[in-house]
Amino acid sequence: MQKKKAIIFIILAVAVSGLSVAGSLTGWFNKAEVVNELPGAKEEYQRIYDRIKNDTSLNLEAAINLYDGEAPSAIMETTTCRYIKRQNKYYSQFSYLQTFCNGNLMVQLDTVNKVVVVSPVKGEKKRNKRFMEPTIDMLFNEQADFRITGKVTQKNDNEREISCQSDFNPEIRSFDITYDPVTYQVKRATIQWWKEGSMTEQPAANKVWISHIDYRQMPPATINIDEEISKIITIKKDQIEPAVGYQDYQLHVSNPEQ
Repeated sequence: MQKKKAIIFIILAVAVSGLSVAGSLTGWFNKAEVVNELPGAKEEYQRIYDRIKNDTSLNLEAAINLYDGEAPSAIMETTTCRYIKRQNKYYSQFSYLQTFCNGNLMVQLDTVNKVVVVSPVKGEKKRNKRFMEPTIDMLFNEQADFRITGKVTQKNDNEREISCQSDFNPEIRSFDITYDPVTYQVKRATIQWWKEGSMTEQPAANKVWISHIDYRQMPPATINIDEEISKIITIKKDQIEPAVGYQDYQLHVSNPEQ
C-alpha cells in the first residue's frame, strides 16, 4: 500500500503537479546543469506545471510496469492509472484506489480493503500557512539546505527529459520525466526505488525497483463527479453515511478543522 501511494504521489506530481498530491515532491531544486543551451530544470518544470494547471479539461491514462533492477528484462507487476480533470473537479484511479473530488469534498475509495475516506477540500483562507505548497521559485531555491537537483537533456527532436534526485525522498534513487518540448505534455516517467527503503552507505546500483510509466492523452471523458460521489456516500443533515452499495465498507471522515 505504501509503495502504491508513493507511486501515486510521483505520478500525479509529475503529470498534474497543481494538485495537493504534489506535496510528495516538496523540496528545493538546485540549479540544473545546462547542456547545449537547453533551458534549466526550473524553467522547464514551470512550463510543465503551467501546462497542466491551466488546462481546465484533462483525460490522462497511464500504464505502469514494475521491474527488479537486478533482473530488469522481466516485468514483475503491471497496473494502470487514470486522471480526469474538469475545472476544479477531478477523478483519479490507481489500481484499486480511486479518488473523487467535487471541489468541496474529497472521497477516497479502496475497493480491496473496503475503506472509504471522506475529507473536506480546504479553501485558501483556511489553509495553514505552514503547510502551504511552495512556489516554483521556492522549489528551485539554490540557498536551501535541502533540494531536488535536476538536469535537462534533449533526447531527440520531439522529446526532452528532466532527471532528478531528491533530498526529501531518500527511498527514491532517481526519477526521470520525458516530455514534449513544444506542448510540455508528459509522455513517460521512470522511478528507481531503493530496495532497502533508503540509500545505504555503499548501495549497489542495481538494488532498486524500477517503475516505468507511459502516459496517454485521451479524448475528453464524460463523468459526473457529484453523481459518482452520491453513489458512494449520502449526506443527510451534515451526517455522512455509506451509500447502499457500500454498507460493508469502513467509513472514515476527517475533521474539517484539521
